[in-house]
Amino acid sequence: MKKLFAVALLGTIALTPALAHSEGMKGKHGGEEFKARMIERFKAADENGDDKLTKAEIYQSRGKRAAEIDTNDDGVIDVEEIDVARKEMRLKRQQRMLNRMDTDGDGAVSTDEFARSGTRMMQHMDRDRDGVVTMEEATTRPMKGYGKHHGKGLSDTHGGMSGCKMECTR
Repeated sequence: MKKLFAVALLGTIALTPALAHSEGMKGKHGGEEFKARMIERFKAADENGDDKLTKAEIYQSRGKRAAEIDTNDDGVIDVEEIDVARKEMRLKRQQRMLNRMDTDGDGAVSTDEFARSGTRMMQHMDRDRDGVVTMEEATTRPMKGYGKHHGKGLSDTHGGMSGCKMECTR
């Protein structure tokens, strides 16, 4: 039982880097929002307020999170519980993404707002700033500020989700 709990806890720990990568460590996109959330989490874990996290404080914080994930309070995080926790994180992340796209603040993302949300990506791809993205720019030039795996293609990075390089499919 302890072994299963340890494996499940390690699985939740493994989610943290993926969440961190998707939530702003890739540059300007969501970066301030991510930083604010990380400061909040850090302060919550820093029980003695010394602006440092010890192993004990990290374990205590992770233990609290594990208890939240273990919804049936049996001391074991099972597949269903971790699935629910991942879905909740994904929904929060998607809501933050929609909030960023909602440029007029009406609580909804129009198809126009969604379409225009690609402007920042295009600006990163358009290296010579001529207002167009060439095949060369789209397929061989890393997108500055989009991911930490510059120089690698889509297939080399997080299942193609990091956006370090774009591949033209047309």
